[in-house]
Amino acid sequence: MTPLTLKPDAYSLSYGVCPPLVEIDREGEFTFHTPDAHGFDQHRQPAAGSPNPLVGPIVVREARPGQALAVTIEVLEPDRTTGWASCSLHPNLRLPGNALDSYQKDYVEWEIDLEKGTAWSSELSRFGREIDIPLRPMLGCLGVAPGLQETRPSIDCGRFGGNMDYPRIQAGVTLYLPVLAPGAYLFAGDGHAVQGAGEITGNGVEVSCAVGLRVGLVDMHISCPRGEDEEVIFCVGNAEPLEQAIHLATHEMKIWLGERYGLDERQVGMLIGQQVNYEIGNLVSHGFSVACTMQKRIFMS
Repeated sequence: MTPLTLKPDAYSLSYGVCPPLVEIDREGEFTFHTPDAHGFDQHRQPAAGSPNPLVGPIVVREARPGQALAVTIEVLEPDRTTGWASCSLHPNLRLPGNALDSYQKDYVEWEIDLEKGTAWSSELSRFGREIDIPLRPMLGCLGVAPGLQETRPSIDCGRFGGNMDYPRIQAGVTLYLPVLAPGAYLFAGDGHAVQGAGEITGNGVEVSCAVGLRVGLVDMHISCPRGEDEEVIFCVGNAEPLEQAIHLATHEMKIWLGERYGLDERQVGMLIGQQVNYEIGNLVSHGFSVACTMQKRIFMS
């Protein structure tokens, strides 16, 4: 299948049912460029509004609630040599002296070396040596319409996916998103060259990106996002407080282990109690993101 190149005239700042950028029957492949979180493109020119401008929606005509979209990230690469990020810890962390009413983001610029696969900032040279951070490009935003009559801002996350800022959502991953409105209405954006767990300064190293997605409709009934890469399967809970996000992710993993590997409830309990791991996505938006992960190798002979 030859990928279709998308060149949007406008970008969305919300997830919801709206005029489609493109329509497919059941599956398709796409390439496009995403602006950074402030709307600047690969030439550092203003191309969209802020925050987190989204490419989309991709409408899947046959999609109906009770099914899921399988979205595989085949390409994800920064497409310029500079990015930016805040170095101010976010008030959601509730650290001493870090109140919301006095919070101001202190932005710094990062240089991105695409050949070496690293990012660095002159601010870090004050240590007397260069500190290079390996790139790990990821998409902060990947989600569908939350319902037929519902829209959510591009900074939000929920059972529809959205601004999860989960570092595992990178090239090679397949994310399964529940269809919550006929047509699904898929959106993508918010590329990061690298980001730590939680996005605790409110940013990864924000950068425009070249993206390639494969999108397909699958008969999978899910309550929140699921995903997999070569290493793990995972389920993402997006909710507030953090304990509720953990609950949702763990419950979805319990169901998926039974469905995927034919385990009964007792066997699921045995494995999940000893092999589960939790990874943190977004901690700074409206709702937190926690992934419950399970290594695939334990099911391989």
